[in-house]
Amino acid sequence: MSQRQLTKQPQPLSTTADHTLACCFWTNVSNYAASEALAIVDGVDIQWLNWGELGARAAWWVNQLQQLSLDGGAHIASCLPNSLDWMLLDLAAQTLGLVHVAIDPREADIPKRRLYEFSHARHLFDSLDMLSVDSQRYPALTPLDGLRLAQGVDRDAAAQMLFTSGSDGMPKGVLLSHHNLLTNARAKLSAAPQLPGDLRLNVLPFAHAYARTCELSSWILSRCRLAIAGDWKDVLRQAPMLRPTLMNLVPYLAEQVCEVLEGDAEALGGRLRLLQVGGAALNGELWQRLSRLGLPPLQGYGLTEAAPVVCSNRAGSQRPGSVGPPVAGVELKVDSHGVLWCCGPNVMLGYWQNDSATRQCLVDGWLCTGDLADIDADGTVTIQGRVSQQIVLSTGYKVSPESIERELCNDPWIERAIVCGHGRPYVVALLWLAPSDLQVDALPGERCTHEQWQLSIAERLSHFPRYAIPRQFAWIDQPLSSENGLLTNKGTLRRAEIEARYLDTIDAIYRN
Repeated sequence: MSQRQLTKQPQPLSTTADHTLACCFWTNVSNYAASEALAIVDGVDIQWLNWGELGARAAWWVNQLQQLSLDGGAHIASCLPNSLDWMLLDLAAQTLGLVHVAIDPREADIPKRRLYEFSHARHLFDSLDMLSVDSQRYPALTPLDGLRLAQGVDRDAAAQMLFTSGSDGMPKGVLLSHHNLLTNARAKLSAAPQLPGDLRLNVLPFAHAYARTCELSSWILSRCRLAIAGDWKDVLRQAPMLRPTLMNLVPYLAEQVCEVLEGDAEALGGRLRLLQVGGAALNGELWQRLSRLGLPPLQGYGLTEAAPVVCSNRAGSQRPGSVGPPVAGVELKVDSHGVLWCCGPNVMLGYWQNDSATRQCLVDGWLCTGDLADIDADGTVTIQGRVSQQIVLSTGYKVSPESIERELCNDPWIERAIVCGHGRPYVVALLWLAPSDLQVDALPGERCTHEQWQLSIAERLSHFPRYAIPRQFAWIDQPLSSENGLLTNKGTLRRAEIEARYLDTIDAIYRN
């Protein structure tokens, strides 16, 4: 499917200055030039950039992209960590009507190359070495110039391509419009208001929809201050200096926050007032632990195809177990099979070059989420599980296990494999030995930790995203059969029964 085919019918150009996020950014640059916007932390030193200074740097990026002589709607790709340059590249692309293809730099080299080629991007920004910014070289692009350029972009055209898991091991490219991004960020801010005096500490990747909307876009709209931490260790280093008031986390990192604060209530600066958690389900015990610390987590629910927020608890009325009612502008329904569907201005344009997948999940403007849900009389939603076999890790990553298992079973040692890890920080695999003349005593024991074996498996799976590759394995000597209830009569895996039967083994893998 082409870019043009995925673009909705053009609407008359808005007469307001904020019909895209880029418009909102240039308005901030013009009206709040002297207000602090972004912290650059270098060791123990903190440099604050105001909106005016960010505008000057964004102008430089606009100039660089203009020199590429790309037509509106062309794709450019980045494979960069969260940084000022990632943000400025994104804003410059939106200002010019280019589609920013965001590739997670933590991916292995082969998947990164595949995504870039698949996206048909005309240029790839994958090195910070080329991004040194000389203040003397900024073009004479004023905030008004930037705003005029941004206002000339169709709000219903694609602004970004983000990737979500595919059942065949190849992620799907989700095309989100300027209107998708703007309206969803506004809806999330309505559920969890933020103020210019707030300070947000970011650690989640902008290359994924959760941080893209709930941190980067929300920062622009709320005009709060933002700081970027490279990883969890960086969070622990920066937080006491910056004293953040807001953080967005996945459950795995929320548990790290809980452990740190249980040991020292001031470890993160002592000013944290709102902890938002998404990307995966949060268990009740962790919710209660955080609540006892004075930080009842605000849970939400969404998916990349919905830009991503569909539901959210409201600040001040957090509750465990539920993901809250739909955010502003979103309608919900549950079909006869218990599957949740949503409709609203946040629903994607479609999948890049995948008409069949688009038709399967988009029907008359309604998006099939693939999740089973209950909706209470007051509109509150509880997610009951997935229709598909997709694994949702506590880090927020989603893994489709079938293609990984097929690849594992191409190894002559392995007859059967099942990948596990729902709600955990990474995936592991249970393996069954293939009948052969190979010596069983050559195996390195019940838990396979032999370096050569691990390397061979990693190499075999190198074309998958890094987070989808099992880190550890356990060999199971009990055969799988329909008689013992672990296979169907057709010979397919009964996943729930297998994971329940070997839960102790799986738990042991994660403990070791």
